[in-house]
Amino acid sequence: MGKNEELPEVIVGIDVETCNPQGAICEFEAVAIDTETGTSAFAVTSLIDPGSADWHPITTGIHGIRRAHVVGKPRIAIVWERFLAEMGQFDRARVFAHNASADSGWLTRGLGRPLEFQVECTIALTKRTTALPSYKLPDVRHALGVPFNETHRAEADALAAARIARHLLIGGGAIRPRASSKAAPRTAARQWTSNDARGKNHEIIASTKQTGTAMAGLRVCITGQFACGWARKEAKAKIVSQGGTPLD
Repeated sequence: MGKNEELPEVIVGIDVETCNPQGAICEFEAVAIDTETGTSAFAVTSLIDPGSADWHPITTGIHGIRRAHVVGKPRIAIVWERFLAEMGQFDRARVFAHNASADSGWLTRGLGRPLEFQVECTIALTKRTTALPSYKLPDVRHALGVPFNETHRAEADALAAARIARHLLIGGGAIRPRASSKAAPRTAARQWTSNDARGKNHEIIASTKQTGTAMAGLRVCITGQFACGWARKEAKAKIVSQGGTPLD
């Protein structure tokens, strides 16, 4: 790829892990790659002490970070300043996250101020080039052929976001949809109509206020019973409150 002044010098992927559905940050990662070569430019990674925030077992069960792991670790404001110092080396940089509204929202809340730059979304960037049955991070990187070590930790997710953004920005965005991508959305729509009628999910969605984004964009099918004693209707309401869609 030749030098192109319209492209950034570096593409930065960021990701945070949280200790509860309200978005208290317990890990931060920023990975910058050279736009032209794809090689590493810098990385800032750290576990984060979220202070007195509650730790939710469902949220922490995804990434495995526990309160004991962050004892003595810095607050997000300290790590963010390290990140800004690294960013200051470059005149042209673009920052991406997968589901950027969630990550930037949590960072804004954790820092107590607006971010210094826009965080662009690799989901939105991918949607401009192709239709996929799912825009979850593993599915997008698979469609693009982007290497990804799925660990549910910030480092892997941030690097994947940077690589996806680079692939699309340098002209690799002419993606061929997977063979099932045309049929999958129609199948999902038919299932949703049936589930909606049988499970009265439309009533739960209409009556439940969204208070978080931990399940944003996810469709969740509930099976079996909950050890904590939740009724199925109560569990569905909790899914909706975090931005998810319950299915039967």
